[in-house]
Amino acid sequence: MKTYGRIFSSLLAFALYVLLCGCGGGGGGGGGSSPPQAVSGVAATGLPLAGTITLQDSSAASKQLTATTAADGSFTLDVSGLTAPYLLRATGTADGTSYTLYSLATGPGTCNINPLTDLAVTMANNGQEPTSLFNAPSTSGISAVAAKLSSALTSMQTQLTPLFNQVGISPSNIITDPYVANNQGIDLLLAAITISVANGDVTIVNSSSGATILPATSISGGTFNGTVNVSALALYTISGTVTNTSSAAIAGVTVTLAGSSSTTATTDANGNFTFAGVPNGSYALSAALSGYSFSPARIPIVVTNANLTGENFAGSVAVPTLALVSIAVTPATPSIAVGATQQFKATGTYSDNSTQDLTASVTWSSSKTSVVTITTGGNATMVTVGSATITAASGTISGTATLTSTTGAISIFW
Repeated sequence: MKTYGRIFSSLLAFALYVLLCGCGGGGGGGGGSSPPQAVSGVAATGLPLAGTITLQDSSAASKQLTATTAADGSFTLDVSGLTAPYLLRATGTADGTSYTLYSLATGPGTCNINPLTDLAVTMANNGQEPTSLFNAPSTSGISAVAAKLSSALTSMQTQLTPLFNQVGISPSNIITDPYVANNQGIDLLLAAITISVANGDVTIVNSSSGATILPATSISGGTFNGTVNVSALALYTISGTVTNTSSAAIAGVTVTLAGSSSTTATTDANGNFTFAGVPNGSYALSAALSGYSFSPARIPIVVTNANLTGENFAGSVAVPTLALVSIAVTPATPSIAVGATQQFKATGTYSDNSTQDLTASVTWSSSKTSVVTITTGGNATMVTVGSATITAASGTISGTATLTSTTGAISIFW
């Protein structure tokens, strides 16, 4: 009975151990502890921001975390044990310009930091940059901004819809939407505009020309109501269609727009492609799809204050390039009398196992021209008694035969 008791106790202890190890949290199926809670995102201004991310939590005695951005502007902060919401600040440089930008995370997850998130947080903070709140954080202050952030984001995204349309995007949430500093979408827009907030007013200008896109407009009640001048953004679209020789659409073609930087688009089921948010300048289009060749191979274009349409390609099934593998010379070992002739044939075999008569295109030669001569067409003459090797060559590939006189041996190489 004591033995059974010890066994029972051991099994019970093991069962409790397994139970405890399995209580580390859902998903993953890995170790027994929960993964850390994290806030991660990308800090960018149209280019990745090189600098420091600082996070303030909402606890009574605010806790602070810092991280350094990676080369692509990405960052991750472990917020395990911290109190949400979190106010984030990015300080650093992009293309030699210094920036201080804010964002806010309502909990663990994605929190990008860029001029648009900075504007949204400023709107939620009654039109004031949250510098003072960040420097002297309080639970009530950060929570108040978080409570107004959703409506501020909606208002901002609605007001700036004409600009988003120009780069072909429809953001759901600027802070949490996926972001890549790749000169496309939101990143392209941020490279094209400069957003300034001063004295409760927001202004947007074209980064290159300085043209006013949104004149100084007051932020009031968590929103602003200015008129966006889309034409001042000076971003345009380039579109076209890719079809085959029967005018049927070709889907899945990769079209590349090359200029100051390169970007790609893929044709849809109707063969259509579009590049949005293209600034004035000179570019070149090219198309590629495995198994096809396209005409023209390259389309040079110039964008000058207008959209471009009808930049079309025609695709045809590409004929594969076959490699010559071997040459066979026939007949292989003929014998003829002195003064007689022998016509040789050269047959080439290619990488797809197909064959072709190469008699007229190969280079013919005799190893002993005093015994056997041969013409460019492969017709050999037995000059005297003996043998010679006849060779038929095409590049580095060759074949041979031996021609022998009826009273002596003659070799011929191909």
